[in-house]
Parts: sequence; C-alpha cells; structure tokens
Amino acid sequence: MCVVMSLSAMATTPFTTFTRAITIIQIAQSIIRTFMFMRIIKQYSPIVTMLTQVTKDLRQFLLLYMISLFLFSQVLVVLGIANTTLPGDLKTAKEKEDWYPGIEF
Repeated sequence: MCVVMSLSAMATTPFTTFTRAITIIQIAQSIIRTFMFMRIIKQYSPIVTMLTQVTKDLRQFLLLYMISLFLFSQVLVVLGIANTTLPGDLKTAKEKEDWYPGIEF
C-alpha cells in the first residue's frame, strides 16, 4: 500500500483524489493495526475490545445514515436549491449584501 501511495504521489501530485484516498486507507489500516497491538497490554485490552465491538455495531447505522445523507443531497440537487449558476432569485439576491436565504418566509 505504501508503494502504491509513493508511486502515485511521484507520478502526479500528492493532492490528487487517488493519492488522498490511498493515504486515508493507509492511515486507517495503521490505526487498526496499532489497536490490535495494544491488546497485548493488559490495561488496554478491554478498551480495544470495546472499541472494536462498538464499530461493528455502528456499521448498520452508519450505512443507513450515509444513504439518507446521499438521498437528501440528491433532493437538493434536483430542486436546484442554493445553485448560484442558475438564474433566479437566489443569484440576484446573493448580490445584495443584506439578504439571507429563507428571510422571505
């Protein structure tokens, strides 16, 4: 994984989406590996076990939460709310300094 990250950073720039995704995956893997090594120490074993159990239990909730966030964002895209590239009241009102969205209601 480290080799892929280094090669992609050298081939393009370290700020591309692919390189950032590889970096995020590598950091997550190193955190998980560190937690597994912390289980060796007797004081940290219950904490690490608890954290792994909580993350396993939260997977279903996080999946549902991500789906609802995605659908809500799609609703906003379909409605065109806060899209300043479209002509209309929001674009003209944005040019005014004392206008706030939602004040007309």
